[in-house]
Amino acid sequence: MFAVKVKQNFLDERLDAGFYRPDFLRMDITLKKCGAIKLGTLVRSVACGPFGGNAIADELYEPEGIAFIRPVNISSHVFDDSSLVRVPEKNLLANGLKIYQGTNLYFGRVGDPCVAVISGETSISPNIIIAITEDALADAHFLYAFSASKYGINQLLRQLKTVAQPTTSTDAIRDLLLIRPADGVQKYIGDKIRQAEHLRAWAVKQLPIFASFMRFSVSVLY
Repeated sequence: MFAVKVKQNFLDERLDAGFYRPDFLRMDITLKKCGAIKLGTLVRSVACGPFGGNAIADELYEPEGIAFIRPVNISSHVFDDSSLVRVPEKNLLANGLKIYQGTNLYFGRVGDPCVAVISGETSISPNIIIAITEDALADAHFLYAFSASKYGINQLLRQLKTVAQPTTSTDAIRDLLLIRPADGVQKYIGDKIRQAEHLRAWAVKQLPIFASFMRFSVSVLY
């Protein structure tokens, strides 16, 4: 519980007390003092997966096809393909779903805020929001690094709207404030993220080898 007086110039359309938590207000003030700009100005577009009849049914999943991104694939803030499902392109098009190319940001729409950066051909479920990046505007992996930081996730926590369950809106993604450093700095940070992704992918591939080695070691010891 907390009690705080909010100056009139900080009041927004929101009336829920959590929106005005002191740490949220301090974060907002700090970002604006640093000249932060909205994510929506640094990407080509922001869109949510389709609802209603255009949502893909489970029986349309097949072993081969285009990666269909769901919240379970990004809940840990990295792309987790262990539960990845695929849908043939013809089924996606028949159901009016879009196919996305390149390297983009993927945000969870329901539950705790989460974000991942994914490269390649994808489509998205209704519970995913995609920010389509543009190299000329900003480095995609830098945008991911900031969005996944405490400054990005706390902004999304502040913007959550709860009806049946906590929900992140496309407006919350567009309005996400980020510090935009020089292009060289963005690339430097982005390269670190890309290298970390390569190392993570390598480690996943090597896991069976390490697991076999550990089983062998244990059998020798006993």
